[in-house]
Amino acid sequence: MKISLLTVIMMVFLFSGCAGRMMTLPPAPGMTVKADSRINLEASAQKGKSPQKGLFAGDDFSLAWELSCSGDDFTFKGKVALLPSLYNTFPKVEYFRLLVSFLDREGRVLSSEDLTPFYMYLQSMDKPFAVKKAGKIPAGTKAFAFSAKGSFHSELRDNNGSCELSTYPFEEGPQK
Repeated sequence: MKISLLTVIMMVFLFSGCAGRMMTLPPAPGMTVKADSRINLEASAQKGKSPQKGLFAGDDFSLAWELSCSGDDFTFKGKVALLPSLYNTFPKVEYFRLLVSFLDREGRVLSSEDLTPFYMYLQSMDKPFAVKKAGKIPAGTKAFAFSAKGSFHSELRDNNGSCELSTYPFEEGPQK
């Protein structure tokens, strides 16, 4: 089976755009989170006695979250609400990614989990939506942090423009 050069070029172009967008957010293990963006993991939650709850305010969105641990396992649940100033002007989602990063004592990333819900391209996000993730919590986790990236645009894409959202709590410069 022969694949034309044009087909290969189109596939590379298509996938490079998608891959570039998807790879701009996840932090590499070892990156450091700014101290004021870290959420300490409570001992009671870490020991599975009670879930840890909170409200995170990102750029143009909020996340009401709950983290439960049982041994090495965690369950993360939450509700994401976009601010009315965002969804009233730019109601259509081009893309949105939300991650939780587990951190060691010094605030270095041990691993990150994608909390992004499944949704359709150009869906309207004017109502809060649920996120849920379960998995293994990395050994040595003492804190966690959230990061997000998204692009939203108006109903009439050509007339009213778009808006970028980014919550990126990682320190710039060389990492230890």
